[in-house]
Amino acid sequence: MRSQSVSFEGKVISLVQAEIRLVEQISDQLAELEITEILMATSLQETKNLEQECRFDFALLDVNLPNGETIEELGSDLAAEGLPVVLFSDFNASDCGHIVRTYEILQKPLSTTRFSESMRKALDRVSAPNNGHDGQKK
Repeated sequence: MRSQSVSFEGKVISLVQAEIRLVEQISDQLAELEITEILMATSLQETKNLEQECRFDFALLDVNLPNGETIEELGSDLAAEGLPVVLFSDFNASDCGHIVRTYEILQKPLSTTRFSESMRKALDRVSAPNNGHDGQKK
């Protein structure tokens, strides 16, 4: 694990969060990391639309979307494109099964420090050799 500091200044984040009440809290925490451009989506379809229309540097995905939507396929697609992906959930990471091996999992309640650590680990994960993608972004 790296101990060096990583700057997130100027990064564009795709945030998938169905609970609007948490969006402001998360936005404030990301602003503390100097992230000011957040592309918000509340469903998988909105996220897919954003992915086609915009370029972003990180994906923060809530595991608990309404209507039984699952983020695993979306997360997999984004990771394959070389994007760092962080999932967050009300559940303990060990309760998230096999996705723990694929993504960084952040358990609620969320904090700036925990976002920073998880995002750094996700960045390390996609930067590692032999990670299954070519490292190119759209």
